[in-house]
Parts: sequence; structure tokens; C-alpha cells
Amino acid sequence: MLHIRLKELRTDNEMTQSELGNRVGVIKQTVSSWESNTSAPNYEIVCKLAKIFNVSTDYLFGVTDKATPPPDAKNYDADIKFALFGDIEIDDDVMAEVKDYAKFVAERKKREKNDKA
Repeated sequence: MLHIRLKELRTDNEMTQSELGNRVGVIKQTVSSWESNTSAPNYEIVCKLAKIFNVSTDYLFGVTDKATPPPDAKNYDADIKFALFGDIEIDDDVMAEVKDYAKFVAERKKREKNDKA
């Protein structure tokens, strides 16, 4: 289902495979392989795709037919941005770095907990 939704969203947004690839950091051929279902993007890129097209990852994977993400998702990001940066404007790339670091810390804590067990 991901390959179908991805192509539909890209074409509906009048975006070329090259343009989409540039936005997520891959080459045109990689986007083509996703759309032809010969490979699939990793989790990080799926999240980027959902953000680019303003849809949920559940929609991309065909879990739901509701394209828009839950309204709480955007508010949650805004709360995190305000808590960490106050009134300072940050772009999506910085927010992605914050989330990546949080995931890294969570994984490290899980490993530490497992090592103690």
C-alpha cells in the first residue's frame, strides 16, 4: 500500500521523483524503487514523507484511509518546541534532530536497563 499512496501523493502534489528524492535525501531511482514496490523507505524517511505530504504514517501504510494526521500531533511538536526553545523559531530539520536525539537516549536507557537485568 505504501508504494501506491506514495505515488498518488507525489503526483497529486505535482512533484517529480527527483524533487521528492531531494526533499528526503535520496536519488530519483530510490523513489522510483519505492513506487514500484521493489524496495521500501526506512522509518525515518517514512516519517519525513508523512510530514512533507501532511498525512499520518498510518495513512501511508494503508492502516487508515484518513489522510490527515491526528490534530494532537502538531500540538505536541509545538509544545516540545516551546519547552526547549521558548520563543526562538526553529526549522523542521532542527526539530528532527531533537527527536532523533531523544530516540537515541531512549535506546541507550533501554540497553542500560537490559544490561543490569
